[in-house]
Amino acid sequence: MAISGAGAGDTRRCNGYGVERGVDFLASRKEHAVKSIFFHLMPYPELPPDFPEQHRSVWVDIDPKLYDPTVGHQTYNAYLDQLEFAAECGFDAVGINEHHSNGYGLMPSPNIIAAAL
Repeated sequence: MAISGAGAGDTRRCNGYGVERGVDFLASRKEHAVKSIFFHLMPYPELPPDFPEQHRSVWVDIDPKLYDPTVGHQTYNAYLDQLEFAAECGFDAVGINEHHSNGYGLMPSPNIIAAAL
């Protein structure tokens, strides 16, 4: 169980212990602490509603005419903002993928996104 927002006088419970005791317990057992990762597939948001009926696949042979560079530009910026925000919110890590620019994963290389972050 991840514990967030614990502070003085916090009455929430963690596995039967008060939050302060739970935090102390986790701090003493870091090798067993749960980590929280924000994972993002970075899907393309503008596929047509009839995509499943009109197209064979979103994976290997998606029609490149469906991609709008303006939407792609806006989407990349929004997704980078989301990944940065996740890090600011205290996630232990952000997870990024490599799906070679298909409909459910726009990222061609995690190295490029990692460098941008």
